[in-house]
Amino acid sequence: MNYQKLFLIYFFMFIVKYPYLFVENFHILKNSKHFPFYLNRTNGSYKKEEHFKIENQYYNKITRKFYTFKKNIYTSTSNFSINSYNISEKQFFSNNKFIMNKDQPFVIFMLGGPGSGKGTQCKLIQEKFDFTHISAGDCLREYLKKCEKNEVNTKHQEIVEDCINNGKIVPVDITLELMKIKMESEIAKRKKQEQNKLNDQSESGVEKKKDSFSFKKLDENANLKNINLEEYNNKLKYVNNIYENKDVLEILKNNKCEQEAKYKFIIDGFPRNFDNFNGWINIIGNYAYVHLCLFLYCDEEIMIERCMNRGLTCGRVDDNMDTLKKRFDTHNNDCIPIINLFLKENKCIYINANKNIQDVWSDIQYVFTNM
Repeated sequence: MNYQKLFLIYFFMFIVKYPYLFVENFHILKNSKHFPFYLNRTNGSYKKEEHFKIENQYYNKITRKFYTFKKNIYTSTSNFSINSYNISEKQFFSNNKFIMNKDQPFVIFMLGGPGSGKGTQCKLIQEKFDFTHISAGDCLREYLKKCEKNEVNTKHQEIVEDCINNGKIVPVDITLELMKIKMESEIAKRKKQEQNKLNDQSESGVEKKKDSFSFKKLDENANLKNINLEEYNNKLKYVNNIYENKDVLEILKNNKCEQEAKYKFIIDGFPRNFDNFNGWINIIGNYAYVHLCLFLYCDEEIMIERCMNRGLTCGRVDDNMDTLKKRFDTHNNDCIPIINLFLKENKCIYINANKNIQDVWSDIQYVFTNM
């Protein structure tokens, strides 16, 4: 038999047997500049009907080989590359392990789908633990309001409006520009308040200790009041057909910050994709210290109900069914890989957000109290 014919037969047999593998992965290469990656401890792919379905071992083996093949083609190193920048994921997390400067912004990311409760919980964190809440979405909506009043430069207005109205992600350079302005503004405000306090203390002769969030080392033998550690550990794990995270206490112990931070920020809704993540590395960089990522997991049906109810009361233009579908698709396709990235480095803590506000807040308080 002719070798060319034999080759064609085997080639078409392979194509017919593995269409999903080729179509799906070449679709990713076509529409994304970043290299997909495979996480051996968090090998969940997010589907519409199946949250974080654990894939079978055979497909995993094929996928690993395919990603290795692509890496060998596109790069000569084993470093993870994002959007053509030669920055490995290891480099990002190792760069965030330096000794934090006391004046450096201390950042915790809060991620979750639309209606998972990010904004509500971030406001509670701000009130109790002396964090400044920055919402990527709020920064953008605030920018549009200022544009209407001609208070700011309107060069980004058209792009931001289009993205919000159609459930798309705003270009990272615009989002980060607004977020950094917000951080700098808050730090300047805090410094002014600190100076005023120092002036008041020098006049009164009494030194007042600031009631702030503490990063003291957790005592493993400490008996916390009214807290069952095992019970809380179980609460803070996924039980909804998802690969479980490591024990929360272990993650907290491995991410200790011995020095108390001066300027603390809880940022919700960011980074939502690799473009966001990459932008943070290259635009914000070492300006801020990223400590942990909290992920609020919530079933889609519950999130839809919450968003629709919120749309009736607060009038958010993006809380309608057409836009919500696009927002959920964007979250599932773009945000979940970022969660996996932080999971791999044991820097992500799951919070079950299917529960009511107070129960979710109890779990979050436990995390922040023992951080």
